[in-house]
Amino acid sequence: PFHLAFCLLVILHLFLAGLGVYLTGIHWKLSKAGSLYGALIYSLNGYMMESQNMYQWLFAFCWIPFIFLYTEKTIDNKNFKNFLFLTLFSALQLATGRMDFFYFTQMFLWIWIIWRLVNIYKFNDQSETSKGNIQDLFKITGLLVLSIILAILLLSVEILPLLDYLKITDRSGGALIEDALGSSLNPFQLLQLIFNNLFGDIFYNRYISTLIFGINPTLFYNLYIGLPAFLIIIVGINGYKKYPKAIPIFLISIFFFFLSFGKFSYLYEILYKFLPGFNIARYPLKLYSISIFCLSLLAIFGFERIVSEKSDNKLLKFLIYGASFILLFL
Repeated sequence: PFHLAFCLLVILHLFLAGLGVYLTGIHWKLSKAGSLYGALIYSLNGYMMESQNMYQWLFAFCWIPFIFLYTEKTIDNKNFKNFLFLTLFSALQLATGRMDFFYFTQMFLWIWIIWRLVNIYKFNDQSETSKGNIQDLFKITGLLVLSIILAILLLSVEILPLLDYLKITDRSGGALIEDALGSSLNPFQLLQLIFNNLFGDIFYNRYISTLIFGINPTLFYNLYIGLPAFLIIIVGINGYKKYPKAIPIFLISIFFFFLSFGKFSYLYEILYKFLPGFNIARYPLKLYSISIFCLSLLAIFGFERIVSEKSDNKLLKFLIYGASFILLFL
């Protein structure tokens, strides 16, 4: 039956979303338990659960970790297999029909890529190492750009009619700023990362929700990840000396948090005016998907740090494992 097949499709994409985060942790040579913890946060957080009624969003979310993973692998090892999988997963995200999520994912990736490439390059114009690094930078950048072009070409049968249709819509010259800022994430909603249903019934304007959000219901309400997960993320951020990637991931998450605030932040309007293509998208809340992905990666670092520093105490290690997985859902 269709309804059963569709339910299984949704479950499959939730599993794939977590799998991508898990494999990213493994690629970074982190533990299976820590990688699984981050995978659970990404695949089962409140935002992901609510996206099931916007199934195209969910399908687009699940490919973000895989695109990130194979971007990392392509930077680390410029072989054909990594390049092929990067192109494939980029094409699969485009195949969901959500070009806006593809655009946001590429925004995120190129911020990350620039950071990675800057760290690869050692500035010394007179050395052979420097010349080799510059050549590597060009090769890596070329492969990453080529993967995007090939992904677009693979889906051109879907993209070209969509672009043609866009010309006759009210977004042909960009969405109106009022429409673009619809369904902005209210900063107060971040409290729901820790406290679920904090504001009462937001959809029917009952309890204290109207005091915070007015009479217009928000598109998504539940952002819950739980207090234990939130604390472990903080531990991950604080472990930047052991895990240098934590700082750029944290800063990227903050950047996309501010973008998701939409009308509550000037940042979204600045990009709307000056970043080509950004003004076609609507609903800043979509950009939260990048932030929650970054938080799931930080959770892996935090979990690793807690467990590794207490590894000499087997009982405490057992309690941390057990409590973290149980409390994640409370």
